[in-house]
Amino acid sequence: MKTPPSLKKGDIIGIVCTARKIDMKDLQPAIDMIDSWGFGVVLGKSVFMEEHQFAGDDKTRAEDFQDMLDNKNIKVIIAARGGYGTVRIIDKLNFKKFKKYPKWL
Repeated sequence: MKTPPSLKKGDIIGIVCTARKIDMKDLQPAIDMIDSWGFGVVLGKSVFMEEHQFAGDDKTRAEDFQDMLDNKNIKVIIAARGGYGTVRIIDKLNFKKFKKYPKWL
């Protein structure tokens, strides 16, 4: 197993919603904390989407997570919300680049 490199100030943390939707008032404290630690934050495109109880449809959430997995500038991916919706998208993900360039999840 490859271990991702340790984080350093200035590294970018990506936030996605792999399942349930979230709103800014619930997410803002986490963004503020990450910022106070000296890291940058990138929000995935699905973070504030709504499709019933999910943060966008399965295709959008999978593409969003895949974009974070494949982006070499993102050093950590945090799921703002997970749950059942994650199971619905996990088989749609390609971990080829992730295996070569691991990052913290």
